[in-house]
Amino acid sequence: MKYALLVFSAFIGIVLQDTVFNAISIAEGKPDIVLILVVFYALFHGHIHGGLLGVAFGLMEDLMTGRFIGLNAICKGLTGFIVGLMSERLYKNNFSIPVITVFVATFLHGIIYVCCGAVIGLNLEGIRLMMVSIADAVYNIVFSPFFYAAFYHFYTLNKEE
Repeated sequence: MKYALLVFSAFIGIVLQDTVFNAISIAEGKPDIVLILVVFYALFHGHIHGGLLGVAFGLMEDLMTGRFIGLNAICKGLTGFIVGLMSERLYKNNFSIPVITVFVATFLHGIIYVCCGAVIGLNLEGIRLMMVSIADAVYNIVFSPFFYAAFYHFYTLNKEE
């Protein structure tokens, strides 16, 4: 049940990213709901599960949007893996720590995206993409407290069962 809810949330997030959030885009940035879900999942479940979920959700995003199949899978997978490695050192009960982690993970995702894009031969402007990452990071920290409250409640509720 919890995986179905997670996949449904990612699906809705991808749809919103490519429809509604395009309309409210500022400086080409928009919230990345899938990245927020991957970061929070990696915080609670560690690097292996975070990386695998990042690959799965990144591939789902690539297939739904039709852009550079596999690029988001690699980038979100690496981001989830790295955040999962740090998860043991982070105090998850402090509300600001996960929000800050999403902010940093957004920049990390942007850097990985630029590097992977360069490796496969995409002509990406690194500086412009990093400026978009700033706008993405601001959007993500605005949205992440709402998602974290629901995610934390759901995780602690299911952990007790």
